[in-house]
Amino acid sequence: MIYCNKNSLELKTLKVLKMEGYPIEKSKMLSVAGWFKVEYNYPQFDEYTQKIVANKTLDWDENKQVFIQNFNIVSLSIDEANFILEQKTAIAFEKLRAERNAKLSTTDYLLMSDYPISGENLVEIKAYRKALRDLPNQEGSPWLNGEIPWPTKPSFIE
Repeated sequence: MIYCNKNSLELKTLKVLKMEGYPIEKSKMLSVAGWFKVEYNYPQFDEYTQKIVANKTLDWDENKQVFIQNFNIVSLSIDEANFILEQKTAIAFEKLRAERNAKLSTTDYLLMSDYPISGENLVEIKAYRKALRDLPNQEGSPWLNGEIPWPTKPSFIE
């Protein structure tokens, strides 16, 4: 948590104020010493095309007795937007593969040579596992919206 001194406009963390001997257990005591909490007013923005930039000054809210950090929304440059998209895509692929691998591992036992499984169920499980393995190569992958079209698990699997 960040605090701002109303007189000097100096910013300090609660930990620093404690180290400096301020009575942090009671916020009333901090305010007597001129230290007030900073609240952050984060706007909603499109993280693929915009970023937020903190205003250089804090606003004082007399009613709440807090400082408010407001932000401006700024358009990303083409390079920034491409970088963000590349990073989010890489992370989404990692998550997709991890989830896919977890789903595959839950069916590994069905392919063991000594596991009793019917020929029909074996064909079905192999098709399911192939669909899982092929998922990262499908059109639309890695589905940044989070709506992954997982293949339907065969009904005989618990």
